[in-house]
Amino acid sequence: MGIAGAYSYVHNELGGPEGIYRSLSFYSAAIPRYLEYRLLQIRKAGDDDWDELHERASSQGLDKINELRGRLEYT
Repeated sequence: MGIAGAYSYVHNELGGPEGIYRSLSFYSAAIPRYLEYRLLQIRKAGDDDWDELHERASSQGLDKINELRGRLEYT
């Protein structure tokens, strides 16, 4: 693949350095929430636990959306 191929892939498929940052930023917020939901499911948690997680996850999700400011435009 070489350096030129790697650069082309990062630029065209991932949106360049900004796209990589945005992806890492999103997944660093999404994966922990996913794991929390799975843990509650495994533990068969009660409604109060689910409600608390929904409230926290939705607030954090909205914060992440506002931080990332919508979608990256590709040229």
